[in-house]
Amino acid sequence: MPWAERPVGFIALIALGALLVGVGKELAIRGILLTALRGRHGKTVTLLGAAAVFGLIHIPGSFINRAPVAFIVIQVLGIALAGVTYYWIRRVTGRLWVGMLVHAFTDFVLYLGAAEVSTASVPNDHAGAIYESILAPVQIVLWILLTASIVSVIREDRRPSAEMPSSGGPRHREALLGTHPNEGATYFANDSTSLVL
Repeated sequence: MPWAERPVGFIALIALGALLVGVGKELAIRGILLTALRGRHGKTVTLLGAAAVFGLIHIPGSFINRAPVAFIVIQVLGIALAGVTYYWIRRVTGRLWVGMLVHAFTDFVLYLGAAEVSTASVPNDHAGAIYESILAPVQIVLWILLTASIVSVIREDRRPSAEMPSSGGPRHREALLGTHPNEGATYFANDSTSLVL
């Protein structure tokens, strides 16, 4: 049944479910896990570790649905790419709730799209070919952005960090908040404030 024909209450329930999933996964991965990785490792390990775990936690659902192994591998890589995106949302905004909302919205849109695709008649319909011709360039651009973001984090990880001043004042505040004029970008706040929504 197309989504346009479903009751509003059903769609609201799907939206609520997507919101809860977004909140839960972002709290676990970009909240707790990311903070733990960042406290013990550099930015590169944090980015790749959080993205890898995010991709891997989706495997059980694929096994339950008896997906082929090749599909699961591609799915894990694609979801890890989404994990890099959520990492950057957290890193740029400094807030966990922004990633939660983006994750929830993404899942909601995917649920809507999945229902439409599963109910569409694919034979004699060229919509699938059009979809695939658009999807391939988008995926190439996403992989290029992924590569650029990983290279950026590796380069930043190798850059010598500013020493943290021991006294108060603006330099001390900049060091604690992670904003230093020579850095060019804001990075994560210290561990005591990183889980602030």
